[in-house]
Amino acid sequence: MGRENVIPVKHHEELQKYTTGIIQNKKHKLLAIKYMRDHVHILIGYQPSQPLPYLVRDIKANTSDLLMKNKWLPGRFQWQEGYGAFRTAILR
Repeated sequence: MGRENVIPVKHHEELQKYTTGIIQNKKHKLLAIKYMRDHVHILIGYQPSQPLPYLVRDIKANTSDLLMKNKWLPGRFQWQEGYGAFRTAILR
């Protein structure tokens, strides 16, 4: 609710690469990423040394800054509050 289709498709690939760098710099393993016009899907191998809310905060803050700094959108961009996260165990 309240989401708008404002993330320009022409910048999805660059946003995906930028987000990949954030995730890898925090020592997580990116498995998949897909930007949509109003949200992003990210699948990671999570490193529990960093609390998940901090990782989400870093991704949201840095990608918002990138969008605004490059003026890819008119006005101010802000991700909606909250996020969805699902945990699964991989059996070996």
